[in-house]
Amino acid sequence: MHRKPFLLLLCAALLALVLLFGCTPDPVQQPEAGALSMPSEPPAPTPAPTPVPTPEPILLDGRTFSGDETELALVLTAAEMPVLERFPNLAVLDLSGSECYDAIEAYRAAHPDVDVRFTVPVEGRDVPHDTEELSVSAPVDPALLSHLHALRHLTVTEPLSPADAEALLSVLPAEALTYSVSFCGLTVPSDADSLDLSEVSPEQLDEILPALPVLPSLSRIRLDPESGASRWTLEQAGEIGRVRADVPVDLTVTVFDTTFNLTDESVTFLKIDLSDRLDEVRNVLSCAPHVGRMVFDQCKIPDEQLAELRSEFSSPKVVWRIFMKYYSCLTDVIMIRFSDNDELRKLYDKDTAPLVYCNEVRYLDLGHDHITDAYFVANMPDLEVLILAVGDGTDISALKNCPKLEYCEIFSCHVADISALANCTELEHLNICRTEITDITPLYGLKKLKRLWLSRSPIPTEQIEEIQRLLPDCIVDTTAYDPTGEGWRYYGYYIDNYTPRYRLLREQMCYDWLWIRSYSEYDRARW
Repeated sequence: MHRKPFLLLLCAALLALVLLFGCTPDPVQQPEAGALSMPSEPPAPTPAPTPVPTPEPILLDGRTFSGDETELALVLTAAEMPVLERFPNLAVLDLSGSECYDAIEAYRAAHPDVDVRFTVPVEGRDVPHDTEELSVSAPVDPALLSHLHALRHLTVTEPLSPADAEALLSVLPAEALTYSVSFCGLTVPSDADSLDLSEVSPEQLDEILPALPVLPSLSRIRLDPESGASRWTLEQAGEIGRVRADVPVDLTVTVFDTTFNLTDESVTFLKIDLSDRLDEVRNVLSCAPHVGRMVFDQCKIPDEQLAELRSEFSSPKVVWRIFMKYYSCLTDVIMIRFSDNDELRKLYDKDTAPLVYCNEVRYLDLGHDHITDAYFVANMPDLEVLILAVGDGTDISALKNCPKLEYCEIFSCHVADISALANCTELEHLNICRTEITDITPLYGLKKLKRLWLSRSPIPTEQIEEIQRLLPDCIVDTTAYDPTGEGWRYYGYYIDNYTPRYRLLREQMCYDWLWIRSYSEYDRARW
């Protein structure tokens, strides 16, 4: 009966041991003596992940896009175009049907890496922007055409008004257009090279003038009928000429009792008193720009006034006759030979003033004259040949304005200073025998000099030796008794034994035609 309590006590003791040794936590390690005890820190909390925003959808052309697209096909307005900046990966953009062309052009310029395609409406059809050839039947808005950058040729099949043709030419060059123009009952293709207005009434001039600039291939405008007199006047032809100054106007007129065509190469008014009709002269010149030259021969207009007209009008060339003692010539001559052994015909300085108006002279022979100053050659920039030999010449300083001078004879005269010849770099033949020249250093730089005759001039020997050293290919003659002999003009006895250069000189100066004292390029072309 005492056995049951004992068992109860035993079970209680075992339970106490289990609780004592099985549930007691590990002892805390104590710090060593002298060490500071640091409070433990709680572990850092793990941060929450950042939420990724959802891209805002892009609405365009009634559709929704993410913005990652590389290709798009849209019809947009100018207000919608800026939204395209939200497509950074865009490579191809087709805007066919969109009409905001300025905005499209701006986008293309800002995004050269994007292949932008669009269309332009022409006659009810959409024309791709890269079209190269196009044919239409009616005028096209030039503003639309300006967006067809690849267009190389446009053909308009129906006739255009001058205004419509002008609008096309404002955006496309003439060579890229084929069209015809309708005016005054005429239909003229754009590539026409001639225009016949002989049967058109001059009263329709206001309709004609706008059509002329849009016919770019014109090379002739005809006002003369097949037979009979034309109804057109000089002044009306002049108006046409002012609109198309590049095109000759074919019209026969009578002015100052002289009949000529406005396309003639040369017109001469001979011995007509025009001294009080300068306004009429100016009008004729302004209306006849395609006449080659207009000659006023003994028309009693002073040289000074004619020179002013020549400066005012480059075309036609104004030409007139000048007089010097027993000689006369036209101002556009290229050769003058006023040289004579007859004392009565010799020229003096007081006679030479009109020569300043002869500005096209190439060959000039004033030998045997009593001219001391050759100032007039300053107005002869094309002068190639000059002969002032056997005269009273002293001043040739004006030759500095004659860079083309190739042949020069100033022997047997009083010239002392030849410094102006330093500018004559084309000079090949120079004869300065029997002069007062003491310094030839200005010739040292004339590399083209082939012949130099200088006998019986007081030139220092050392300068002669120096020029021979500097110009080893130049023949220098210091011994010739006759300035024209010993190989200058002749070999030995001069009859028919000419040097090559003198043979050419005889042709240039017409020495074998004694009656020819001057000639122009126009004269020579007719020979």
